[in-house]
Amino acid sequence: MTANLVIWKWNSDLADPAARRKRKIKVGKAADAILHDAGDALTDPFPQQPLLDAIDAAFPEPEEDRPFVIEQNPKHVVVNVTMASRIKIISVIGPLANRMGLNASEA
Repeated sequence: MTANLVIWKWNSDLADPAARRKRKIKVGKAADAILHDAGDALTDPFPQQPLLDAIDAAFPEPEEDRPFVIEQNPKHVVVNVTMASRIKIISVIGPLANRMGLNASEA
């Protein structure tokens, strides 16, 4: 079993929390829509390399030895993690993405 952490940047129309409340858009439901290719209108592209570099710094082991894999898409990143490592990995990568001004939610 695995879990997914979806990382994205809100599109400019939804960057303000009040705009999201007005449209009744919840972070968890947005992450689920993004994960299933139905949330493209919610997101904008963002430079992903700084995020990937920060993940590499936090988890310096070779990619093939990590308990997670990263899938890049033009407007979001998905971190697929084993359930056994879920809490440890998501508790590091989620806040790391937030510090970079991005959103992160399990879906």
